[in-house]
Amino acid sequence: LCTKLAPADPGNAQRQRDVAANDERIGNAEAATGNLQGAYDAYQDSLAIIDKVAAADPSNAQRQRERGIAREKIGDVLLAAGQADKAVEAYRASLEIREKLLAEDPSNTMWLRDAAVLREKTGAALSATSQHDEAIALYHKSIAARETLIATDPKNVDWQTELASCYVNFGDALKDAGQTDAALENYRKGLALATKPGSGEDFAWMEIKGMADARIGDALLAEEKREEALASYHESLATRERLTMINPVDSKWRLDLFMSLVKLAEAGDTPRAQYGRALTILRALDADGSLNDRQKGWIEMIEQRIAALPGEPSASNSSGAAP
Repeated sequence: LCTKLAPADPGNAQRQRDVAANDERIGNAEAATGNLQGAYDAYQDSLAIIDKVAAADPSNAQRQRERGIAREKIGDVLLAAGQADKAVEAYRASLEIREKLLAEDPSNTMWLRDAAVLREKTGAALSATSQHDEAIALYHKSIAARETLIATDPKNVDWQTELASCYVNFGDALKDAGQTDAALENYRKGLALATKPGSGEDFAWMEIKGMADARIGDALLAEEKREEALASYHESLATRERLTMINPVDSKWRLDLFMSLVKLAEAGDTPRAQYGRALTILRALDADGSLNDRQKGWIEMIEQRIAALPGEPSASNSSGAAP
């Protein structure tokens, strides 16, 4: 209805915003189903309206924030589509808006969190385009902002989990830049937060723990510390197994479990058994309609890897990769 009414009353800002919000919801739904082009188109429609509404009221901070969110959404889709260069442009535009709002009201914790999020996202996109120095600088600024937020409200669990996740993502950027030791340090910072007293069986903390342990395993394996890597991979596996026991139908958690099994197999830890479990998970997800086209291709990939195995490696096999 709002889509029909808005053209008849183009001066009604609220109706225009309703249309933009509806376009954003469509974009969110399309992104959730993997239709990235559909999501991009819907977000662009939303952006066009939001910019027009904001231009009519340039001093309205909330309208400016909406402009930033719209560009952030477009950046998310572009990055997911593998168009990191274009994602950088969208994120930069969003970050510029967020930094301006923060500069005008430095005590506003919403503006500070917004800036922290966009610094991290822009850093991730820059890392994907091998612009490592700028990416690392933005991650440092994001972490500093998150630490400032927590200092204002030490009991805010959401901000703490976001900081832990940022440490892990910063580790990825450092690893991509060839700074493995610094990456390990940040992975371990994220893990330390996720396993601090009181985190317990909280789902968000468990997800971060599973992710941090997996990344630590990757970094240790890259340093040819296979036994330490396997220990971290098994920690990640155990956490992700607990999550899937809590909610056996959560497709994301099942895919995370699949990835833990594949990492163990690739590291030479009973590859036939690990690949077998991974394949069972993929087939179940495929039967549920939970895999996109790219993920469907993993089924054949794992089948081929299993077929290529000559048999279970002996206990003395210390190879760092699956046969």
